[in-house]
Amino acid sequence: MRFHVLGPVCIANESHTITLGGARSNAFLVTLLLSKNRPVSFDRLAESLWDGEPPASAKANLRSYASKLRRILGPGDRDRLKARDGRYHLRVAAGEIDAATFGDLARRGSAALRRADLDLAVRLLREALGLWRGPAAQDVPRLPGLAPHLLGLEESRLGAAEELMEALLAQGQLATVVSEARAFLADNPCRERAWALLMLSLYRGGDVAGALGAFADARSTFVNRLGMEPGPELRELQTAILHRDSAAGRSRQEPLTMVDGSSSWTLTPPVVPHQLPRDVARLVGRETQLSDLRTRVLAHEAPVVAIHGPAGVGKSALALRLAHAVSAKFPDGHLYFDLRGNTIDQPPTDQRAVLDGALRALTGRPGQSGDSADESVARFRSLLAGRRMLLVIDNAVDVGQVRRLLPPQPHSACIVTSRRMLSTLDGAYHCDLQPLSTTMSVDLLGHVAGNERVVAEPDAAREVVRLCDHLPLALRIVGARLATRPSCSLEDFAARLRDSPCRLDELEFEDLSLRSRLLASLRALEDSHNPLDHLAVAAFALVGKALLSAERPARTTEDSGLLPHRALDRLVDLRLLDSSGSDLYRISSLVALFAAECGAGIGGKPGTASQHRAGGGEQRTRDQQGLVHAVQYLVAVPSEQQTQ
Repeated sequence: MRFHVLGPVCIANESHTITLGGARSNAFLVTLLLSKNRPVSFDRLAESLWDGEPPASAKANLRSYASKLRRILGPGDRDRLKARDGRYHLRVAAGEIDAATFGDLARRGSAALRRADLDLAVRLLREALGLWRGPAAQDVPRLPGLAPHLLGLEESRLGAAEELMEALLAQGQLATVVSEARAFLADNPCRERAWALLMLSLYRGGDVAGALGAFADARSTFVNRLGMEPGPELRELQTAILHRDSAAGRSRQEPLTMVDGSSSWTLTPPVVPHQLPRDVARLVGRETQLSDLRTRVLAHEAPVVAIHGPAGVGKSALALRLAHAVSAKFPDGHLYFDLRGNTIDQPPTDQRAVLDGALRALTGRPGQSGDSADESVARFRSLLAGRRMLLVIDNAVDVGQVRRLLPPQPHSACIVTSRRMLSTLDGAYHCDLQPLSTTMSVDLLGHVAGNERVVAEPDAAREVVRLCDHLPLALRIVGARLATRPSCSLEDFAARLRDSPCRLDELEFEDLSLRSRLLASLRALEDSHNPLDHLAVAAFALVGKALLSAERPARTTEDSGLLPHRALDRLVDLRLLDSSGSDLYRISSLVALFAAECGAGIGGKPGTASQHRAGGGEQRTRDQQGLVHAVQYLVAVPSEQQTQ
């Protein structure tokens, strides 16, 4: 059974709805319902049913209303209504009174809004407001016994409607807020909070004139109806809009704080994260790419900029320099995620941990422990909606890690780095970062090791950068090692690098290691559940074994099968090989040295044993034979490695 007071008063069961008929019968029922299972005295009932002194027949009238209510309740429920010592008590169960259900939903929705769980807040507040079918107990006179309670219900409805608009505003649903606020104010023109929400939604939607016009309408309403000016908070909001204050234009994720339960409010500053790591001291040789990417981000030509390239080429450095260059244009905050796709001492970052960190950064609180991954993603997107945010997603493994973290709207921007090209990211602009030119490589080496040393030994400097494959990471390592050894000449260090078997050992310094970066890519394939990835590991080991061989067979047009080509293509994806035409793969000198280590199984590196995970039986044998053929005839290696 359901008792309805949020609109016309009635009682509903599974089959039909019954109205009591008569204002006093309705007032009798509403008074009992709003007393929440407590006995109601004659005096209280009299104040609710009669204006002034009750008639001499009042007690008899109450007995008549009670008898009528029992008949409506029916044989199974008439015992709900008890009369004792002049008091009446109506027993109701939880969830049977729509007003109580509304209050519970509204409180939960308000709590969700305060903790910035916007999706939940919108759902609960809409459900609460959907229970209303008209004014509270609309067919009951507002007499002293009931008027305060019914006015309280109406005030709660207005507050819930304003909180719903506030949650929608925080989600960035500006047009919806404008529409609902105008309809709300047509019936409730003296609600300052609703006027503020209307002004904010118009301003954030780019309609500055409309926002100022809304303030003029509010002022006219208050002056004409109340004989007073708008409150100081509304006037301060007008001033902020006049001065194009970014705080007024910034999307909010926290509620408009109510002061002492009154209708006055203040704009609580939203949580604005600033998570960008420190910018690189100097970025060499990337001026053209930086200028191009900066223009695209600021012009909103590409909501996602994806930088990809081989290990050690400087993707993260370019991404950070770009992020710092454009950060001022994103006043609502900057988020940084290191997905750890290129580390060997830690697994890739779990996406749930990434989302919890993001939610904590945006709200000051982690995600809800009971939320599913999809719910956390939805909450994260709701918090980003309407905000001008900059996201940097560093060291991504694949598209799956990135797609759920992308901002939902184009006025935010996202910078992504990865080894492979994330070609299925919708709307992304892709930047393929290549090693530096010789001139820029020498410049970077001089910046780290000392320009005077590079000037004194220009030929040796060019030889060092050649042996480093022009990779910024390798050059920074060499430069740092030379900086700690002022007596070591560049020629001496070049000689050490020419010793190919030891070159990767020379390219390690403190926490920097080119070998560990390369190993991370191979470990990602080894840990995969995809048999093709295991075949790719075997292919890389075979490349290494081929490099250790003194003889190289002549190339042939013999078909090695599709699967070996796919395995080699996986190595291209991770930038361990380069594709040089439809049927030829190339490998850089430093990666070739790493492959040789893997082929020999040196120092615990992945050896040939991993190839046996690629399949079984006759099929495995055929795959292995095709793989050997593909590696021998299709992979071109640097001349300096062919007889090492």
